[in-house]
Amino acid sequence: MPIAHVIIYRFSSNLYFANVNLFISDLEQAIKPDTKCIVVDSGAVCNLDVTAADRLEAFRKTLNRSGIELYFASHIGALNDRFRELGLSGWVEHGYVRRTIPAALKNAGFEPPYVLESGGKEGSGVQGAGNPTRMEFEWAFGVHAEAEMEQYTAALLQNIDENAAPEEQLSGILRAKGVWKDVSDSDQEELLTHLQRHIHELAGKLHMKESAVEEAIEARRMKLALRLMQNNPKAAEAVRTYNQNYEAALREQEPKLYETLMQYRRQSLEHLTEVHPEYAGIIQAFYENRPDAEGEG
Repeated sequence: MPIAHVIIYRFSSNLYFANVNLFISDLEQAIKPDTKCIVVDSGAVCNLDVTAADRLEAFRKTLNRSGIELYFASHIGALNDRFRELGLSGWVEHGYVRRTIPAALKNAGFEPPYVLESGGKEGSGVQGAGNPTRMEFEWAFGVHAEAEMEQYTAALLQNIDENAAPEEQLSGILRAKGVWKDVSDSDQEELLTHLQRHIHELAGKLHMKESAVEEAIEARRMKLALRLMQNNPKAAEAVRTYNQNYEAALREQEPKLYETLMQYRRQSLEHLTEVHPEYAGIIQAFYENRPDAEGEG
């Protein structure tokens, strides 16, 4: 069921010098005057050569000048490495590749229920693909994912407007409104752990107490955990495991910071449980069997 203003196109081969012109020709013929977004279902694309990379980049720029965004989605993570090897690192860094088709559509401003060309709406006609428990930054950047997330975190901190309301600024940061559009729930949890590592800097720039920043982070974490537990339990467990492993590493590498964060956490979770009793079960489920969990229920 075609979505209004969108082309979703599946290409069932690797891209190389002998077929890239066919690929581009197919898309050019499919474009309509109202087309705003093209999503290539690249699940069957495992590789591309330098000629294809050059043609794709030129094609993307031509589309952008016409107000059309081009995305690749659903492919294996190794293809992102190939993009970078062939000089298309910007595709990954700016989110032109996404782990699922819905993620690409959301990045382009299209969210369910999708408006169909027929005039109706469809909430479930576009299916996701790939491992739902894997974080998208990891999929996109591979072994460089941790460094990229740290750079993303630094960019969010650098873009703080110290003249704006602190609470509004913090809310935008915690919702990952930054370089990468529409960061997934799983990746937002990873971002929260990185922000905690910069809690002193973040509190200083926002002119807020560190304890207040930590409480806002924990409130956001519980909202994400609740949403993941309801919609994708496997992803929720993967996030919980990631958080546990990250904090174990922090405890070993920066014990003073770890102890400070745990102190703030205990205070924050106690207050959150009073203000939002609906979070009590989520807090217990997320932090049970943890070294820092004593007294947090």
